Amino acid sequence: MFTLPQPISTYADLPEDRQLPVIPMSEHTSTLDTLLHYVYPVPDPVITSLDDLGFVIGAAVKYDFVGVISSLRKVLISPNFLHDSPTRVFAIASRYDLEYEAKIASQYTLSVNVLDCPLSD
Repeated sequence: MFTLPQPISTYADLPEDRQLPVIPMSEHTSTLDTLLHYVYPVPDPVITSLDDLGFVIGAAVKYDFVGVISSLRKVLISPNFLHDSPTRVFAIASRYDLEYEAKIASQYTLSVNVLDCPLSD
C-alpha cells in the first residue's frame, strides 16, 4: 500500500520523519475512536446511544474485528437498550445478521406497539 504513489502531503513543511501517510476512512471520527478503544488494552468505552452502537457495530463488521463484535453483541442486548428500544435493537441485529440478538430483541418487541415506533435503522 505504501509503495503506491502518495498524494502531496499537506505537511510538506514538516521533517520527513513526521510526515505520515494518511488513509482516508468513511467512518466518522467518533465511531473509529470508540472502535479503537475496544481494540486497545484500556477499559471498554460506555456506549449509551443505539445510533452510536449501530455505527460502531457496522465498522467492526466492516473491518472484521471479531473480538470487538463479540463485545458489542453483549452491549446491544443490554437491558437498557432492550427495554427502551427493542425494535431498534432488533433492526440493528437483523442488519448485521446477529441471529441470537435478533431473537432476544424480538421477544421484547411483543410488549411494544410497532406502529408507534419511529421508522429508522
